[in-house]
Amino acid sequence: MNKLLSIPLALLIAASALFLASCSENKAQTKLAEDAVVVRTQPVTFTDYASKLEYSGSLASTSETKLSFKIGGIISKIYVKEGDHVSKGQLLATLDLTEINAQVQQASQATEKAIRDENRIKNLFADTAATLEQLQNVQTQLNVANESLRIAKFNQQYAQIRATEDGTIIKKS
Repeated sequence: MNKLLSIPLALLIAASALFLASCSENKAQTKLAEDAVVVRTQPVTFTDYASKLEYSGSLASTSETKLSFKIGGIISKIYVKEGDHVSKGQLLATLDLTEINAQVQQASQATEKAIRDENRIKNLFADTAATLEQLQNVQTQLNVANESLRIAKFNQQYAQIRATEDGTIIKKS
């Protein structure tokens, strides 16, 4: 009899458990329905559009040349400004040539005087009225005068700045 009673009792317990489980499930479903948010859907479509891209960064040149005058002086004229495109050999700036031209003139006159002195001493040396030392000194003076003239002319030639290559003026200082 124990077996007979235990089967219906087990069935009764299982049915009660199912009933209780189904009741709690309805409450959960009701709670989910109350919390639901209404949404609207949109079908997926393909659209062509131009996108605008913005970037930040810095640009740098691959080569940069710093130019300057060989000698000091007063700048007479600057022929370019920042941002100008220049070509190789283009004149960019010049110095005031007043002082430089005066140095060339002075060196030229010193050379002429040294030539005259050398000629005079050579004649005197030939007449034994001048010593070998005097002749050598005047020849040294002539060499010094010639070199001074060469330096002055060189400086005169480099009293201007020319572009060493094609490019753009970035900064003047």
